[in-house]
Amino acid sequence: MIYLFEFIQRWLGSLSGVIITFAGFLFCALAVAGYWHRRVSLPALLWWLCCGLVVALYPVFGNYYTRILPANMFIPSTIFIGLFFVAVSLIVLSKGNNRIQDDLVSTAVARGSLLVNETPRNIRGTSLGAPLVIFLGVLAVFLTGISAPQVMVGDEVTHYYMLTHQADDLTKPNFFAEIPVVNGDTETRRYPHSFVWHYIGALLYHFTGGSFLAIQAYQAFFFFQLLTAAFLLARDRQGVESRSALAYVLVLASLPLCLIFSVTFYQDVPLTAQVVTGFFLLRRGRWLLASLFMSLAIGLKVTAVLFFPSFFFMVLYWQSRRSGLQKGLGACLCTMLVVLGCTWGIGRVIVFYGHSEFYPQAQMERLLKKTQEILMSHIPVVSEKIGIAALNTNLSARPTISQKIQETMPEIIANHPGDLRVKENYLVYGGIIIWLIVLFGLMGKIFYRLSPTCMIAYREKSYWLYLVGGSFTLLTAWYIRTSPDARFFLPGLPFLLLPLIEKVVCLPKPKVFIALLAALAFLQGSYVLQETYKLRGLSPELQEGIRYLQVHPPKGNNIFMYPEGNYRFFPARHEWYLGYRLRDFWRAENDKRIEILHRFGIGAVVVKKHLIASVDEEITNLGVYPVKFVDDLRHDSRFINSFENDDLIIFTVPGAPDAEK
Repeated sequence: MIYLFEFIQRWLGSLSGVIITFAGFLFCALAVAGYWHRRVSLPALLWWLCCGLVVALYPVFGNYYTRILPANMFIPSTIFIGLFFVAVSLIVLSKGNNRIQDDLVSTAVARGSLLVNETPRNIRGTSLGAPLVIFLGVLAVFLTGISAPQVMVGDEVTHYYMLTHQADDLTKPNFFAEIPVVNGDTETRRYPHSFVWHYIGALLYHFTGGSFLAIQAYQAFFFFQLLTAAFLLARDRQGVESRSALAYVLVLASLPLCLIFSVTFYQDVPLTAQVVTGFFLLRRGRWLLASLFMSLAIGLKVTAVLFFPSFFFMVLYWQSRRSGLQKGLGACLCTMLVVLGCTWGIGRVIVFYGHSEFYPQAQMERLLKKTQEILMSHIPVVSEKIGIAALNTNLSARPTISQKIQETMPEIIANHPGDLRVKENYLVYGGIIIWLIVLFGLMGKIFYRLSPTCMIAYREKSYWLYLVGGSFTLLTAWYIRTSPDARFFLPGLPFLLLPLIEKVVCLPKPKVFIALLAALAFLQGSYVLQETYKLRGLSPELQEGIRYLQVHPPKGNNIFMYPEGNYRFFPARHEWYLGYRLRDFWRAENDKRIEILHRFGIGAVVVKKHLIASVDEEITNLGVYPVKFVDDLRHDSRFINSFENDDLIIFTVPGAPDAEK
C-alpha cells in the first residue's frame, strides 16, 4: 500500500488531488447512468455534468482562478461561487417533473436521485456506450498525437524515419532510417525486421505530400480497429446483455499500453488489432479471411508468430466441430499454407533486401540443425586408417579442435523503459484498472459458480480465450526472459481480460461497477495521454539547456546523457552505455568515473531530473540516473555544476580531453 501511495505521489501528484479528480469523473458517470435509467431529467443532467467536470478539472480552473484574482479577494469570491452553485442546484432541482414534486424529498433520500420515468429504454446502454467510448478514445489519441507533432519516444524515431525514407523509393522495401540531427548531420539506423507497417504508411505519406497528421491518423486507425474488433468479439459472447462489452472496451481504451503505443509509432497496437480481428473472424467461421489478418500481423511485427500454434489449433478444432474432421484438416492445411507462405515471403524479402535473417526462419533452421547434430552424435565413428575397418564407438576418441582463449567481453546490455523487472512498470504500463479486473474477476468466478442469483448464463466457454492469450504470454515470457519488456505482452492481454470481465459483471450491483470503472478509466486515460504528450514535447526548460550547450559546447563536443528521442536536438554527440560497462560506471567511485568519461572523450554530464531514481543492487533499471551517482557529483568539487533548472543539471567533467578523431 505504501508503494502504491509513493507511485501516485511520483507519477500523478498528491493523493488528495487524484481523489478529487476521480470523484468528479464518478459524479459525471453516475449522472449519465441516472439519466439513461430515467431517474434524472435532462436539465439536471447537464447541470450535474457541469459540476462534475468542474470538480474533475479543478487544477485547471484553480490555476486560472488564482492567476486572475487578487489575493485579498480569494476567500470572498470562493464563498460567492459556492453559494452560486448551491442556488443554481436548488433551481435545477425545483424544475423537476411536476408529477413527482410531492415525493421528491422521499425519492432523493431513498434513492439519491430524481425519478423521472421508470419506463425502460428499447435499446441497451452498451450498444450506445461502447461505440461512444471507442469514438472518444480514438479522438483523444489522435488529438494528443497531433498536439505534439514530432517523434520523440524511443524507437518511434527509428520507425517514423524508416517510413519517411521508404516514401522516397516505393519500388522496394527499405530497412534504413535516415534521422536528421540538429547540427545538420544525418544518423543512419538499420532495422531489418517486419516492414509492412512502414510500407503502407509510406504510401500514405507519399500521397499526402509528407503529412505528419496523416501518419498520426494512420496509427490511430489501428487503435480504432482494436477497440471495434474487441467490442464485436465481446458482443458475440452476450456482452451487450451482460454489460461486459462496455466494461471490456473501457478497460482496453484506458490501458496505458494501448494509449501510449497508439500515440507513438510502435507496431504493438497494430499487431494486436490484427490478431484480435483474426480470432474474431475465425470464431465466426471465416477462417480464410482470418488467415489473411494473421498474415498481415506477421508483416507488422515478428512476435505474431507466437500466435501461430493456437491459431492453427483453433482452426482445426472449430472447423472439425462445424464440418467434420476431414474438412477441419483441410481448413487447417489451407490456413497454414496462407500464413506460413506469407511468413516465408516476408522472410525472403528481409533476407534479400535487408541482408539479415528473419527470426521465424532462422529459428526453424537452428532447430533442424540442432536435431541433426543430436542424431549425428549417436552415429558410430569409423577409423579411416588404411587397412583397418574397426568400429569405434568411443566418442572421446574423436579429434578435438584447439580453442583459443579470448578475453571475456562485457555483457551486451540495453535499457528497455518497460522492463518488468522494475516493479513500478507494472503500474506505469498496466495501470490500476487491469489489476482491479484481475482481483474482481477471480471473485466473480467464485460468485458465478456458487451463487444461484447470477442472472447471466454465458452460452460460450472461455477456454479458447485462455488458451490463445495464455500460450502467447508464456511463449513471450520465455523468449524475452532476460529483458521482459511490457509492450511485448500487449497482444495477449485482450484474450486474458475478456473472460475475467465477463465474471466481474456477475457480481452484485454491476451498474455501480460500470460507473466506477468509467470514472477510473477517464482518470487513468487522461493521465496517460498527458504524460505521453509530455514525452513527445520539448519543455521550455529542456530548450533552455540545449541553448546553453550551443553557447557553451563541452570539450570534445561529447556528453554523457540518457538517449531519449530528444537527443537529436542536443548540439553534441551523446554516449550512454559506455561500451556496455554502464553498471561498472554506476558502481565506481568518482575517480574511476572520471577515467571512464575521459576514455570516451566526454566533456559534460547531462542529468535529466525526471530520470533520477533509486536502483537495486543489480542495477536492473538502466534507464535512470541512480540517486547516489547524482549526489556523488553534487558533492565533488571537481564536477562543476555549470547549468541547472527544473529539468536538467549539466556537470562539467574535470580535465576533459578532446574527443578522439
